Amino acid sequence: MWELDLSEGIDLSIYLFGRFERDTSKALKKATRPGMVIFDIGANVGAHALPMARWIGESGQVYAFEPTDWAFSRLKRNLNLNPSLSRTLIPVQCALTDNAAETPKAFHSSWSLKENKSTILYMVAGSRKRQNPYS
Repeated sequence: MWELDLSEGIDLSIYLFGRFERDTSKALKKATRPGMVIFDIGANVGAHALPMARWIGESGQVYAFEPTDWAFSRLKRNLNLNPSLSRTLIPVQCALTDNAAETPKAFHSSWSLKENKSTILYMVAGSRKRQNPYS
């Protein structure tokens, strides 16, 4: 189940083809095994994270990392539409980097099909410190 905005490129692809980035999706499905622990870095709306959570089953986990409020809220809505995945898919709102000093303050997370909207940058979820939910 998906909440889709057909004016967004990722969403339109899911609507038309049942997935986003066909070749990437095929490769992920081939590499994914039940019980795996997977990190989806830049998970956006969950286009890859949700299917991977189904493929790995309840014995695995997918950590879906998404820094922007816009995409993270959509990821959580899509997860809420799939309650059977709530133990398997763990959404985490943060940006991952190997150099915090060079972390961008904004990211592209919308690929709008509307004219002049494809360059929207979404701010990282505040500059406030976030506690590690796993410590």
